[in-house]
Amino acid sequence: MTAMLLMIACTENGLFVRSEDPWTGDPKIAVDPLAIDFLTLELGDERSQTVTLSSVGVGLLSIEGLSIEGDEGFRVNDEDLFLDLMPGESVEFEVYFTPSKPENHQATLLVASSDLETPITGVDLTGRGLSPWLVISPSPHDFGEATLGCSSTRNLVAQNVGNAPLELSAIDPVGNGDFVILSGPELPVSLQPGAWADLEVQWVPGVVGLNSGGQSFISNDPRSEVLAEQLGTGLQTTEVEDRFSIDPNPPVDLIFAVDQSGSMDNDADALASNFETLITTLEGVTSTWHIGVLTYDAGCFNSGVIKATTPDLSAVFSAAVTAGEDREISDDEALFKILDRGLRQLDACNSGFRREDAPLHVIFVSDEPERSVEQAASWTYDYWLGEYLKIVPESLLTLSGVVDTEDCNEGDAGYSEAISATGGLSMSICTTDWAQYAEDIALATLNNAWQFELSEPAARASIQVKVDGTTSSRWVFDEASNSVQMNGLQHASEVLVSYSVQESCP
Repeated sequence: MTAMLLMIACTENGLFVRSEDPWTGDPKIAVDPLAIDFLTLELGDERSQTVTLSSVGVGLLSIEGLSIEGDEGFRVNDEDLFLDLMPGESVEFEVYFTPSKPENHQATLLVASSDLETPITGVDLTGRGLSPWLVISPSPHDFGEATLGCSSTRNLVAQNVGNAPLELSAIDPVGNGDFVILSGPELPVSLQPGAWADLEVQWVPGVVGLNSGGQSFISNDPRSEVLAEQLGTGLQTTEVEDRFSIDPNPPVDLIFAVDQSGSMDNDADALASNFETLITTLEGVTSTWHIGVLTYDAGCFNSGVIKATTPDLSAVFSAAVTAGEDREISDDEALFKILDRGLRQLDACNSGFRREDAPLHVIFVSDEPERSVEQAASWTYDYWLGEYLKIVPESLLTLSGVVDTEDCNEGDAGYSEAISATGGLSMSICTTDWAQYAEDIALATLNNAWQFELSEPAARASIQVKVDGTTSSRWVFDEASNSVQMNGLQHASEVLVSYSVQESCP
C-alpha cells in the first residue's frame, strides 16, 4: 500500500492542502488592490500604481493576460503577462493613468487566470483630468450663399468647458481673410471654468464658389490651437477687365504751408537747403510737378507756381519758404486757415497750379499746435478737412506734416489728427533729418501719381491687378472713388484690372 504525503499549510484565506504533486489542485487568485483612484492630474501628466497578483489556492495558478476596458487614459505595459505561480508566490506590475480630457475617467483592469471560480478578476480604475478646454460653437459654420462683396454676420461663442482657468492669448485669421472677427473680448482674456466670450464674425465673399477659412484660437488649452471653421459660397456676378495706359510723366501737386513765427527761422532755412533732394526724387519719376508755398494770410503762393521750367529753382523755393515775419502775418500758426484761403484762390492768385487728376500733397511745417481752433471753437481739423474735400477729391488729397510730434515745444494737436485722417506722413520737427524728409515727402507724393478709376463698381476682394502682364500687389483700392491707386509705374506701359461687379446687397 502506497502512502500519499499531504501537506497542510495556512494562508490568509484559510487552509489549503498541498499534495505531493504541486501541479494539481484548486488554483485561486488574489488581486490587490481591487480598486485604484489615481486622483486628479493635469492633462499630459502620468501617474502609476502597483497591482499585486498572488496564488492563494492549491496547485499551479496560471496568469493568462491583462487587458483594460473603458477609458483610453489607462494602460499597462504587461498586457502579455503569461506566467505560472506556485502556491504562495506573487507578481507585481504597474498600471498607468494619463488623462486626455478635463473630466472623470473610468475603466476596468481585467486579469485572466486559471482560477476556476473567478477566471476574470476586475480592478476598478478611476481618475480625473485637470485642464482648461476650449470649445468654439458653431464650428464649422456655413454662411450659405452670398453675392460677392455683400457681408453676412454670425455670432460665435468661445467657452471654457474644462475645470481650470483658460488663458486666451490670440485669435489669428485662417485662410484668405474673408472671415473677419468684427467684435470680441479684449485679448488676452481669462475664462474661468464654464465662462464664455461672445464674438461676431463677418463674411464678405471674395471669390466665386467655395470660400473657406476661419480663426485659430491660441490659448493654454493643452491642444494649444483650436480652429473655428467657416465656409460659404460666393455667387457669380459680371466679370470686367479695365485696361489703362501708363502716363510716364504723371502730374503731381505739392503745397508747403510754413509757420513763420519767430521760433521757425532755422527750420525754414533747413527746408530750403534740402530742396534739391526733394526735386531730384520727384524728377526720378515725373517732370510735371507743381509746388506752391504758403506763409502769408492772404493765401497766395509766395513766388507763384514753382515748376520744372521755373528759372533758378532752388533760389525761388528758398525765398518762398523763408518769406514773412511774425509781425507781417496774423495767422502764421493757423496753417489750416491759410491753406483754406489758398485752395479757394485756385482760379485767382493761384491759378495754373492745380491739375484736375493730379494728387495733391500738402505739407504743414510748424513747431506749434494748429491755432485755427483758438479763433473759433468749430474750426477743428475735421471742419477744415471737410472744406478742403469740397475742392479736392478725397482720393487725391494727402496731408502730411513736419510738426512737434515729440512735444519739444507745445505739441502737434490738430495736425496729428488731420495727418492720420488722410494717411499722410508725420515727421518730427524736434530732431530733424531734412534730407530724409525731403525724399520721403517726394515719394509719398508719387504714391498717388497713378490712379485708375474703374468702369464699374468693383467688389473689393475680387480685384486682381497686372502690370505689363505680371500680377502686382503694389496697389490699394479706394472705395469712395472706385479706383485703384498704384506707385512705381514709371517703367511700365499698361495696367490691367480685372474684378467682379459689386451688385446691390440685400
